[in-house]
Amino acid sequence: MKKTLPIARKDNAVPSPTIFQPSTLSPVERSELTPPFYDPKGKPDPFQPTRLTLETIDKGKGRVLPLEQFEVNEYELVSIVIGSEVKKAMVQDLTGKGFLIQVGTRIGKRNGKVIQITDREVVVEESFQDFLGRKSSRKILLSIPRPQ
Repeated sequence: MKKTLPIARKDNAVPSPTIFQPSTLSPVERSELTPPFYDPKGKPDPFQPTRLTLETIDKGKGRVLPLEQFEVNEYELVSIVIGSEVKKAMVQDLTGKGFLIQVGTRIGKRNGKVIQITDREVVVEESFQDFLGRKSSRKILLSIPRPQ
């Protein structure tokens, strides 16, 4: 069975669209026809990266950066990314939040600093002063857990 399309007749003609003049419309109808106004003041720029680098955060007295909230050995090394230019590592804190770190990143409550990233571990150096006033440092290794 063939299907045929209905043929438009002159008595069922489609009416032509009506063009409204703005002067004949009420203010409410006029506001519905104009596109909404967007004010970007106070809103984030959608074309800027959402992640803040540690250098852009203003560090004042008593302010603690996210990577300085826990001891170094409380962070878990999740992965290491090796590129052509720089090595980066991802660590996870006790709350489950992840952070990308690289050589020079400050980490830990005791002013630790990442000094080396190898294929399987990150070396963090913490400088401190002992009870006799001597300056000393210690190195802490964060290793990727071996698969079982």
